[in-house]
Amino acid sequence: MKASNGTVLGEHPVSSVDDVIAVLKCVVSEMLATRIPADHIDENAPLLDGGVGLDSVMLVDLIATIEKRLGFEFQVSDLRPRSFANLTTLAHVIAARLQESD
Repeated sequence: MKASNGTVLGEHPVSSVDDVIAVLKCVVSEMLATRIPADHIDENAPLLDGGVGLDSVMLVDLIATIEKRLGFEFQVSDLRPRSFANLTTLAHVIAARLQESD
């Protein structure tokens, strides 16, 4: 469950890039049906193109899940291919959005 402003209920607030990366790893691991445990996901591996193993449909699901879990909405300007290069890049985009909403 989630609360607004980047707080995952039952957990501490998600505010730093490292916090966001940890959440993203869990989400991606869940999406991949635990083919890759969260702690084995390389945050610098490409999300697509043979890296982490997401396809375009999974990427859309990832966006929706992130918004729901962290309680914010991506801006249109965030939805560029370079924002989804890897989890580290995506975490920076998300952390910036979360800081704006505080």
